[in-house]
Amino acid sequence: MRRVGDNRNPVRDKFGAGKHGFGPGNPQTGQPATTPGYELFDSWQEEMASVVEGAGFALKPDQNNQLLQSIRAIAWGNTASRPNTLDGYGITDGATKSQLAAALQYALGINVDLPADLNSISMSGTVPYDKAKTKNSPSDFGVVLTIANQINIPPTGTSQSAWAFQSAFGTDGSRMVRMRVNAGNWTAWMAVADSGPSGVATGTYGIVTVDDRGRVTAARQMNGGDVPGHDWSKITSGRPTTLAGYGITDGVTVTQMASAVTNAVTSAAPPGVVANFAMPNPPNGWLMANGSAVSRAAYAALFAAIGTTYGAGDGSTTFNLPDLRGEFVRGWDGGRGVDAGRSIGTLQYDAFQGHRHNVNQVWTTGAGITFPSPGVNSAWQATIDATDGTVAGVSGAPRVASETRPRNVALLACIKF
Repeated sequence: MRRVGDNRNPVRDKFGAGKHGFGPGNPQTGQPATTPGYELFDSWQEEMASVVEGAGFALKPDQNNQLLQSIRAIAWGNTASRPNTLDGYGITDGATKSQLAAALQYALGINVDLPADLNSISMSGTVPYDKAKTKNSPSDFGVVLTIANQINIPPTGTSQSAWAFQSAFGTDGSRMVRMRVNAGNWTAWMAVADSGPSGVATGTYGIVTVDDRGRVTAARQMNGGDVPGHDWSKITSGRPTTLAGYGITDGVTVTQMASAVTNAVTSAAPPGVVANFAMPNPPNGWLMANGSAVSRAAYAALFAAIGTTYGAGDGSTTFNLPDLRGEFVRGWDGGRGVDAGRSIGTLQYDAFQGHRHNVNQVWTTGAGITFPSPGVNSAWQATIDATDGTVAGVSGAPRVASETRPRNVALLACIKF
């Protein structure tokens, strides 16, 4: 691009040293007016035409807005209007709402369809929410954990003793709680954070400073210095690639999604939970409860939960998992007195409760030996061999084995790490 040349009677240094401009001339002094000249018009023509053609358009004499269309196309990635989605800007560090819902469904293993109203939840459990679609949501996106003392929570309260508690984990890092007792309504959502005012006056601000607890500690309005000025030549290399760079409102960052998924997984199955699975190999996040020694560093959360209850491993770098292969699990007595004297995680061998039989006849292999009936509760005793299982009674053929056991199905016992 060029300015008016010296040979066109310019007004010298009109816009600074060496930056000549146009002038009307002065007939009284004989100063002629500045004439543009064909070379200047050629320069302007090619400058503007290169922008239009560079945007992929053909020059059309009957259109006077092609330069504007070309600038928009270059700035907005060759789209007719300004994008408002992640893909529209080529964002690579964000997830859409549907992707967040799918991630939560995979992590929790439950249906994560958004509820219409958090007030209408009728059972204890965990559900996600979207403030745009779910009434009474405490933040834009997150997960709500509901705990109640009844299986079906009364929708409008009851005269009986009933309570319900909700804890919300927002994808923005917020933590909110509320509750409802008997016939009362839900209380207002309350932030789980330090109490007291933040020191920022009530109002709407363009720029805020937030501490690690989600509190606004400083705020001000935006000014011209907050908006960087780029010329068009830097649009391709200076375009933002983050959510915050474009003010995207329909997505969450990868960090926020990871935090939400971690919170959801930990709430659903904390380290140390034991579960049975109907397949031969443990799922992701689980170890087979086979008594093996594993790393204390690699499985730090599990080690913090169970310690060396099931074995100290090598005594320094490893610890043992519980070995549940071929075992039945029995609830820990915990002081009740039904199975007294045991610590949690201890092994107990099979046993058969002591009892007695009234015997009229005893038969051995070969010739039968008949004993007269001794009567009820007599002191006479006889030894009965019950290992061959050849005698059938009214309940069918007996089943004998090397252990006493109930009817059962073998599943894979695993522990969450």
